Amino acid sequence: MRKNFKEATLLWFGVLAFLGLSILVYPLISKLMLDLKFLNLLFIIILTIILLALGYLFPLVARFENKPILTLVNSFRMSFENMAASILILVINGGLIVMFPIYLPKLFFVWLVTAIALAAFINSQLIEKVFNRYRLEDDEVQKV
Repeated sequence: MRKNFKEATLLWFGVLAFLGLSILVYPLISKLMLDLKFLNLLFIIILTIILLALGYLFPLVARFENKPILTLVNSFRMSFENMAASILILVINGGLIVMFPIYLPKLFFVWLVTAIALAAFINSQLIEKVFNRYRLEDDEVQKV
């Protein structure tokens, strides 16, 4: 457990550093993006790819023992190989956790009590199905 804590903390600091850098850099390049529309699209695509991979990052740390860089690479790989589940995880996290309190502030207490738990439950079910697929592949390889 202690090893997972160290790895998760290291990855979390990396995620925070990336998000902090993105927030600092975005105002500087936003003027450029107004003139060049493809840069805006490129920024959105890169951010979406990273958010898709983040859905798998910490469950991978909890389930498997790997070096942090391999965990990061595997989270990107899993997000591309399981695109439907990845998009669903992104929509659930974005919709329930981020957008719901912004657009429905009157239901903030209901959101506070249920949304995060509901999002975690649905995400865990989706991620479990994805991990079972990889576990079955590993079992088949070991039998041969």
